[in-house]
Amino acid sequence: MAHTIPAGLNLVLGFIIGAIVVALVKGVAKIRGVSH
Repeated sequence: MAHTIPAGLNLVLGFIIGAIVVALVKGVAKIRGVSH
């Protein structure tokens, strides 16, 4: 990349990615809980 990502934007992207991962994990756990 020709330019670096600002720390603030990097922090926001990290937070969004973390929230998506948590949502996916909870969704899978809920599906497994219903199936079992």
